Amino acid sequence: MIVCLSAEMVKFRKSWPLLTAILSPVCQVGFILVLFWFSDAVVARFRPGYRFWLELNFVAWNLFLLPIIAAIISELSWAQDRDAMAWRHLLHQPMSRYNQYLAKLFSHMLLVLMSLVLLFILILLGGVILKQNEALQMGPLDAALFFKFTFFSIMAFIPVLAFQTWFSFRFPGPGPALGLAVLGAWGTLKLIGVTTFVQFLPWGLSCHSARAFERNSFSLPWSYCYGSMALAIVLIAIGSLDFTKNAFVKSTERN
Repeated sequence: MIVCLSAEMVKFRKSWPLLTAILSPVCQVGFILVLFWFSDAVVARFRPGYRFWLELNFVAWNLFLLPIIAAIISELSWAQDRDAMAWRHLLHQPMSRYNQYLAKLFSHMLLVLMSLVLLFILILLGGVILKQNEALQMGPLDAALFFKFTFFSIMAFIPVLAFQTWFSFRFPGPGPALGLAVLGAWGTLKLIGVTTFVQFLPWGLSCHSARAFERNSFSLPWSYCYGSMALAIVLIAIGSLDFTKNAFVKSTERN
């Protein structure tokens, strides 16, 4: 497993998936930072401003960026192997296909985790910059809320990546990957607050971020993490079995 994972990580050097993982948090925080700086009249209505800064970035990442970059990273990663016909050689190596699939999945998760860590570092740096504008009334950093948002975001991306890695292998192409990511997130958002079974959808945790602005009634649904992690395990098992049966056939397909 370690050898397979190391081989997968080598492929990401100077690659599109790595660039996507780096640019996504930079673009998000940079864009919201500019909006904040020139919207002091609006931000002042959501006092304290620092909490609104955390909430807005938390919602933007989990509701919009996470489904999209999970789809992009998974598709670009599989496309690298298809275009280079690398799997024709890898599948003849003395390594189980099960380990090879898990290495691919874990490499995607490491990329998104790196992106998430970069996001929250940039949020802290952005908060320091925004404090220089007294009109924003930023106030102090709510460290407890910051770490809650961080750990919840980590839990939220696991089922999304588990699903998207398998889907991009089974149905190659950027159109299906991005289309399902957008439709899935939108459909899941409509079910938030309607049924508890939303936790058994890949985007079930991430879409709960949309309610972060409901300060009087919002609380992170930590109890839903059990259902989401169970779903992730099922998706990993399905992807592994599908890969062991169809890997060679898919290795001959190209975009």
